[in-house]
Amino acid sequence: MLAFALTSRLAGAKTPKASAEFAARLPPEHLQRLGARGLGGTYGAPSYHTIRRVLQGVDPVQFEAQCDAWMAAQGTAGEPLAALALDGKTLRGSSDPDLQEDGTEAPQQPLSAVGIDTRTVSGSLGFTGAKEDAEPPAFRTLVQRLGPRVAGRCLMADALPTSRATAELILSLAAAYLLPVKGNQKTLLAWLSQDRLWPRARTYRQPDSGRGRIEHRTIEVIRLDRPRPGPACPDFPGVRVAASGSLLRFKLRHRRRISNPLQFKELALRSHDLPVLP
Repeated sequence: MLAFALTSRLAGAKTPKASAEFAARLPPEHLQRLGARGLGGTYGAPSYHTIRRVLQGVDPVQFEAQCDAWMAAQGTAGEPLAALALDGKTLRGSSDPDLQEDGTEAPQQPLSAVGIDTRTVSGSLGFTGAKEDAEPPAFRTLVQRLGPRVAGRCLMADALPTSRATAELILSLAAAYLLPVKGNQKTLLAWLSQDRLWPRARTYRQPDSGRGRIEHRTIEVIRLDRPRPGPACPDFPGVRVAASGSLLRFKLRHRRRISNPLQFKELALRSHDLPVLP
């Protein structure tokens, strides 16, 4: 039943009735592969009442844990994952203004852990509320749920979960982190923004990304686990390296620049010594 529900959902079905209609249109060979019962070479599609009853009896937490374990097994069939990227997105159309008296409702936001090498989802967790307040604790909950599966891997995220509590949790699971530093870590951001810290840059260029633009990237790296002159770095668990990356982007048309340059700058902390450039 779950196989029918999942495949029908991927095909656009949003209700048990739509799932039953999807199943009724399937040819016998597809019904067989989805586990339908057969008799004399014929296979029957599940009815609306059967699908609805099964879905109402499913424990969502247990079902999600089983799916996460299966996806993790697919990702580790070959080489171990070098890194996991954790990020949350807002589901479009998931907010219903009629459900609350004030006319607003926080949309649903899934947080997923995706293997960089295999592009498989190793775990996910849904949350609601303001992204700035709800995503950091959801991030730590998902990391705890992944548990031993993150050992020896590098966890990457956006700036919202960057905190000492996040770093301590990741290190306690024998994993490493790569975390951006922005306004939610004001003291650390102010210290890393000092020009005297970045005496020399390693530079590479990407001449044409194939989307009508040229990008110039600059990456600067400093070690924070060694004595340095001047004010000491604010305490942050396990940090070894800080990186400053800047991006200068031009749009092109017929090999001529048609836009003013767009410049982006990011600061990040690392608890490991992975190579900076490929």
